Amino acid sequence: MYSIVMNKLLVEPSPYKRIFSYVVDFIIALVLGLFVFATLGNSVLMDALGGNRAFDNITNFAVDSHLAYKTKETPSAALYSFAPDGKEDKAKGYVATPNGEKGYEAYLDRVWYYYTEFVNVAKNPDERVVSRTKSDGTPFSSLDYYQSFFFDVLGFDASSSKDNKYFVYAMDGDAPDYFAKPVLNATYQAAVDSGSAQDLEVLNNYFYFASQEAGGSGIYYDAVCDLEGPLFKKGSVQTYYQEQFSKYSLSSYITEVICILPFNIIFFFVIPLVSKKGLTLGKRIFGLAVVNEEGYLMSTKQRIFRPLIVTLINSLFLMPNMQTGMTIYVILGAISFFMMMFSKKKKANIQERITKTIVVDNKQSKIFASFEEKEEYFKDNDLDKYGNPNKVIVTSDGEPTVNLTKEE
Repeated sequence: MYSIVMNKLLVEPSPYKRIFSYVVDFIIALVLGLFVFATLGNSVLMDALGGNRAFDNITNFAVDSHLAYKTKETPSAALYSFAPDGKEDKAKGYVATPNGEKGYEAYLDRVWYYYTEFVNVAKNPDERVVSRTKSDGTPFSSLDYYQSFFFDVLGFDASSSKDNKYFVYAMDGDAPDYFAKPVLNATYQAAVDSGSAQDLEVLNNYFYFASQEAGGSGIYYDAVCDLEGPLFKKGSVQTYYQEQFSKYSLSSYITEVICILPFNIIFFFVIPLVSKKGLTLGKRIFGLAVVNEEGYLMSTKQRIFRPLIVTLINSLFLMPNMQTGMTIYVILGAISFFMMMFSKKKKANIQERITKTIVVDNKQSKIFASFEEKEEYFKDNDLDKYGNPNKVIVTSDGEPTVNLTKEE
C-alpha cells in the first residue's frame, strides 16, 4: 500500500500489470505508425518530399560506377561479394562473377573502371562526378587518373617504379603502360595457374574483406567509400552520393515523424487526457487508474502534464540521432523500473514523481473526486479516517470483537 495515501480503499497494483499496460499501448501505437509508414509514407510522403527520387539517384550512381549492382529482388544498390574461385556460394553470401573469372579479377575490373573511367572527367564528363586535382590545385589530366590508380590506390612507388606485393605494371616495351590494367607478378600468377585456393583467397581479401568491426577493408572497399563521399570516409572527394543520401535520410526522417508521432500523441496523450482517471487502452485492459497522491482524481494540470511527459519520453525514438534517443529512453526506462520495483515508500516512476500522481487498481479501489466526497462516503459507511470499520465486527465463531486497526 502507498504510505502517502491515507485511504484503505485504494489498492496497489502489481508492477508487472503496469509494465504490461504500457507495453500494450506502445506496441499498438508503434504497429499502426509503422503500417502507415510502410504504405502511405513510403509512397505518397516520400515522393512528395523527394526521398524516393534521391534513393533512385543514389542507386543509379552506384550502379553506373560499376561498384554495385541491383536486381528485381534487390532494388537498392548492393555491393559485390565475389568468391575467390568466382563461383556462387549462397551459404557464404558469394555471387558468381559475370564471366567466370576469379574473384580478384572481377574486383580489379571494377576498381580499374571506377578510378580510370568513371571519375575521369576527361573521359566521362558526368556532372555528378567531382574532378580530382593535384596538390597545386590544377585539375587531373587523363593520364593523372591512370597514374593515380597505380600510385595512390595500389601503392606503387612512382620514383622507383616499384610494384606492390601482388601486381606489376603491364609493360609497353621497356616502359610501364599506365593505360593498361596491372597484372599479377610471377609468384602469384604461378599460384593462380596452379589453382591455389589459399592464394586466391589472399588476392580476394586484398580487394575486399568484410569485417563486422571495421565494416570492411581492401581496394574495392576503399573505392566504395570514395564513391559514397566524405559523409562515410574522411578525405573522399565524391560528394554526389552524400548529397543525395542526405536528402533521402531527411525525407525518410520527416516521413517517420509524420507517420509515427500522431499515434504516439493519440495513445499516450489524447486518450488519457480525456479520461478523468488517466486511462489509456492498456490501463483499461489491465484495470488500472491514475490518481493524485492523496488518492483523489487528478487535477487538470496533472491530467495534462503526466501524459505529456510520457509522450515526450516515447518520442525520444524519433530524435534525429536515433541511437542517442534510444539510449536516453533505455536509461529513463531502467530508472522508472527500479523506482517501481524497489522503492519502499512510493512505488512510482519518473513521471509520477514529477506530477505527484500514483497508479492504483481501478477495479479494487474506491476513487473519490474530492475530500468532501470521501468524507461523506466514510460517514455513510461508518469508517474511520483510514477506511477501517468503526463498528463492532462479529467473527465467524460468533464472538464480537472491536476494531483496533492502527494506522500503517
